[in-house]
Amino acid sequence: MEFRIIYPSSNLAPFVKYYWVFERNYLARTTERAVPIGCMQLVFHRKNRVFSTVINDFQPQAFIEGQISTYWDLHYEGANETIAVTFTPQGVQAFFNAPMAEFYNKNIPIECLGDRQFVDLQQAVLDVDDKMECIGIIERYLLKRLAQLNPKVADNEYAIRQMELKSNISIQLLSSASNVCYKQFNRRFVNNIGISPKVLTRIIRFQKTLSALQGGFSSNLTELAFRCGYYDASHISREFKEFSGYTLNEYINTYNPFSDYFLQKELIQNRVYDTTRID
Repeated sequence: MEFRIIYPSSNLAPFVKYYWVFERNYLARTTERAVPIGCMQLVFHRKNRVFSTVINDFQPQAFIEGQISTYWDLHYEGANETIAVTFTPQGVQAFFNAPMAEFYNKNIPIECLGDRQFVDLQQAVLDVDDKMECIGIIERYLLKRLAQLNPKVADNEYAIRQMELKSNISIQLLSSASNVCYKQFNRRFVNNIGISPKVLTRIIRFQKTLSALQGGFSSNLTELAFRCGYYDASHISREFKEFSGYTLNEYINTYNPFSDYFLQKELIQNRVYDTTRID
């Protein structure tokens, strides 16, 4: 199994969290639980496609994965090779000519975007043999698109940074800081990020919990709740069940906790991060 993370060049860092490459040959049908990560993704399956319960169908060969608000299962079988872009929450809007809300809880095939440049990108990624060359192709494409659109993400970037720093921050406070009313702030946020600020705050808090568990946090549930911004142990238990489908103990006994949002650059049991940066 190969799982590799590649960081973007500095010009793309406000828009792209990282690229990732996953390759594995499944000898038998295998089911894995996926959870909300708070980011949209551009995904390419270069071998067998994957069945997803979020759409109750096989994922397209190349698609945009919108913000997902609950857990789902992925069914793998045979040879799998996936290359993907994980966008920052605020950066994804820079590359698509549509409200991000239109992608919510969906996997939209690239050919349905009505954008010839994305179709050409799909073909280029699927035609190249070397996986790292694919990352270079995607990087150059995104840089070119960025230069064409000249996006502005400062307002959303500030709000999301505050969510990352203060897991229980008031959305009303964020709207006041943006000098707009709550309804207008919420509407703009949904269109730009693909999900409401309240739900994204909860997902970031859940991802912070996964990061703490991944880092070996071993104190009691009350301490974990306090550290990650929950009110109490019952609050963290309720939200963990909603976003993962498991109780916290069930999840730990089934999977190695891993945060897609707050990456940690070290060896975690069976996961190896081969982290590089494009410059």
